[in-house]
Amino acid sequence: MDERKGRRIARDIYGLIVTGTVRLLTDAKKAGLINSLGDVLQDIRSSGYWIHEKIIQVAVKEAGEMVL
Repeated sequence: MDERKGRRIARDIYGLIVTGTVRLLTDAKKAGLINSLGDVLQDIRSSGYWIHEKIIQVAVKEAGEMVL
């Protein structure tokens, strides 16, 4: 599925608030549900899910972890 198209349809047609994987994981880190956001994001990338390095850096910093 083209995620951009899916997000646009969810927002524009169904009026949904769209939250991505990285935001959900960042919130989980802040809530203490996961120990290391950076490790989880790297594991996801290693399994084939594409996430831009800049997005990872911003999320890890926002979660209070050291940016590598």
